[in-house]
Amino acid sequence: MRTLIAGGGTGGHVNPALAIARVLAEQDPKGEILYVGTRDGLEADLVPRAGLAFATIDVKGILRKSAAERITGVVKAAGACLQAARIIRRFRPDVVVGTGGYVCGPVVLMGAVSGLPTLIQEQNVFPGLTNRLLSPFVTRIAVPFDDARKYFATPGKVVVTGNPIRSEILDRKRPEALAAMGLDPERRTLLVFGGSRGAETINRAMIEALPKLLTRGDLQVVFATGTTHHQATVEAMTRAGFDPAAQRNLVLVPYLYNQDAALACADLAVTRAGGITVAELTAMGIPAILVPSPNVTHNHQEYNAQALASRGAAIIIADAALTGEAIAGQVQALLDDPDRLAAMTKAAREMGRPSAAAEIGREIRSIVRTRHRSSSSR
Repeated sequence: MRTLIAGGGTGGHVNPALAIARVLAEQDPKGEILYVGTRDGLEADLVPRAGLAFATIDVKGILRKSAAERITGVVKAAGACLQAARIIRRFRPDVVVGTGGYVCGPVVLMGAVSGLPTLIQEQNVFPGLTNRLLSPFVTRIAVPFDDARKYFATPGKVVVTGNPIRSEILDRKRPEALAAMGLDPERRTLLVFGGSRGAETINRAMIEALPKLLTRGDLQVVFATGTTHHQATVEAMTRAGFDPAAQRNLVLVPYLYNQDAALACADLAVTRAGGITVAELTAMGIPAILVPSPNVTHNHQEYNAQALASRGAAIIIADAALTGEAIAGQVQALLDDPDRLAAMTKAAREMGRPSAAAEIGREIRSIVRTRHRSSSSR
């Protein structure tokens, strides 16, 4: 099977695409995969590192842009469709898969126009603009939760698969992860991070919350500030009279390069509510205090957070209401109520879809087989 995959811009689109590519390669070792992205997106770095063939088209986003930039974006999109059509003619794929981001639009659309089976994978409960625009044209739509079905004009095409996440996260074992991170197996672990780039609001609140939380003898904290905010966060802690280097039960880092180990250690998380973040939390059965970002298109993190909170897997604190006192209070209340924490863990695990990538792989192969049967019967 020859698969064309498109998705890019951020890790939220690229990492699911890479997870799908990995499972397709496992299911069909003789298959060929070509990834289409842009030269400027995160995919230009991550895809070649993953050992996949990589082609590019020239396309720009149009949301939150000036009128002139939107006009330029539309013109580029038309050119990108022609570029995508040429790639399709050269590669001759059996199926086209998109995971969102503006690069996905021209590639999947041209695949559908060419009569190829097409699948889009949406990471959020409230879908992104590209996937909503593509939904009438594609063969199948894979979504993280059933809550997402109603936002598509063609709900009959929707299958609930969950979000594909990296196999190394699912495979990591807690004892070895604790040792790798230098953590105490006798303490419970609070994991705090603000997505791949960090979150300044969470950082400010944690500066106030940490001195209170770290007085507990049963708790240790892994806190990733984000590379951009790290130095400012450390300096603010120091000005407040708190020396992070002196805390034996604190791991303070700019970025979680070992995210798989951190998740394997976590008993509770404080984080944003991006699609892949909530997929990882639920797949690992980690209860969470979610702080949806107010700075994302269509407020999609609020929808993701509500999906977890409505099932008892998370507590939501609005970004505008986030303070150190709020975080410390919620964390301490949960740690002091083991029955509630256990119930949240159970709810998160019940929502988790650790086999999402494999399910999506099966859906892709299913639509290819259906098309082949249809073609041979003519």
